Amino acid sequence: MNKDQSKDLTSYIKNIRNWYHSALTSFTLFQQLMIKKAPNHVGLKTARRNLHTWNEYNGVFTVALTTARYTSIMSLAVLFIDGKDKNGNPSMSLGNLLKEVDENYTVDKAELEVINNKLSSNETIGTLRVLRNQYLAHADKNPDVIEISDAMLEDLIALTKHIVAFGERYILHFDIDDAQYRHNTISGSNVENDVSMSLDKLFTNLQS
Repeated sequence: MNKDQSKDLTSYIKNIRNWYHSALTSFTLFQQLMIKKAPNHVGLKTARRNLHTWNEYNGVFTVALTTARYTSIMSLAVLFIDGKDKNGNPSMSLGNLLKEVDENYTVDKAELEVINNKLSSNETIGTLRVLRNQYLAHADKNPDVIEISDAMLEDLIALTKHIVAFGERYILHFDIDDAQYRHNTISGSNVENDVSMSLDKLFTNLQS
């Protein structure tokens, strides 16, 4: 692989990681907002207080929820749905990333096969495509009745994290036993904590 190809793939994996964090952060925001008014998560007293705050600022929270859900789904659509760019080349996606890594590096073929099997057998990707095409990117007059659950999105986010870590191991030379590699494979938990703490501060300030 020449220097230009190496530079291109380094940029590619970093852009993929940015989309991954966009999906993860927005999905976590949606979940944490919903948890704030769930008695089984925060207790009845806190849930009632937060629900009162929610109702006081209902317009803001409605937009926040809608935007977070939209962003998480569309970010995952970028990652999982293959397409063509303006020049007719494969657009940025996890599937194309795996092909680029396989073509340019000596990879763990067994792990690559497992990942590709997960991609090809994941039925949620088809649901994601319909949802994006008929509801989010375009507005069909008679769209299919389709839903995508939090569990389905969590599965896609987990698969994304696995593929990103796989690509970074070769493109950015993160060894599987290296501390930086381990940090990257568990960094999702940091995002969840950051969002949760930020929301705690937000609700505290709104109550004052």
